[in-house]
Amino acid sequence: MENGEAIDDVMVNFGVRTFEIAAKLAALGADTYNIIQVFFETKTKTFAALEKLAIESMRFYCDDRCAFICVMQDMYAKSGSDESEVDRLANIPSQIEGVLVGVTMRELKDGNFKASVRTHGDIDASAICGRLGGGGHMGAAGCTLTGTKQQAINALVKEIQAERIAHTLNELIDEQIEIIRERYDAAVHNRIQFAKAKREAKAAYIKVGNL
Repeated sequence: MENGEAIDDVMVNFGVRTFEIAAKLAALGADTYNIIQVFFETKTKTFAALEKLAIESMRFYCDDRCAFICVMQDMYAKSGSDESEVDRLANIPSQIEGVLVGVTMRELKDGNFKASVRTHGDIDASAICGRLGGGGHMGAAGCTLTGTKQQAINALVKEIQAERIAHTLNELIDEQIEIIRERYDAAVHNRIQFAKAKREAKAAYIKVGNL
C-alpha cells in the first residue's frame, strides 16, 4: 500500500483504540509535536513546486461539486519532484468548499492515468472506482484509466454523475419511506385512539343503561 493510501486508511478507519494507543505513546514521551510537523506540516521544496502546478491544473465539473487536478509527466521536470510525492496531493481537491468529490489524476510513464478519488457524505468512492476496475472504501478509492487525459476525465465524470444520481435517488427513496412510516404510525395511533374512544363510549352506554 502506498503512503498516501495508508494515511487515508488510518484517517478514515481510526476509532477508540487509535486514541488509546496515541495516549499511551504520549504518556511514554513520544514527541507528538515533531511527529505532526514531520508527517503533516513539512513540505520539500520540490513538493511545494509540484503542488503549485497541480493546483493550477484544477478544473471543476458536475456543477462545481467535483474537482480534478492532474499531474502530468512534464510537471516532474518543471518542479524537480517525482511520483513519490504525488500521493500527498490526493486530498487537495476534496478540501475545496462545496466539493463532494475530489479527484487527483497522475499520468503514468506508459501514458495511462492513475486516479485517486476522495468523497464526502454518502457518495461512495469505491462504487465510482469499482465500475472502472478499481476499488477502495467509501471515502477513498482509486483506479487506473487508459486513453488520453480528456478521455480519462470523461470516464470518471460519467461514473461520478451516475453515483450522484444513485445517491439522489436513494435520498428520495429514504424520504418516501419516512413519509410512509409517519403516515402508518399516525394511522395506527388514530386506530388505537378510535378503539379507545369506542370502548369508553360502550362503557358509558352500559353505565347509563344500568342506572
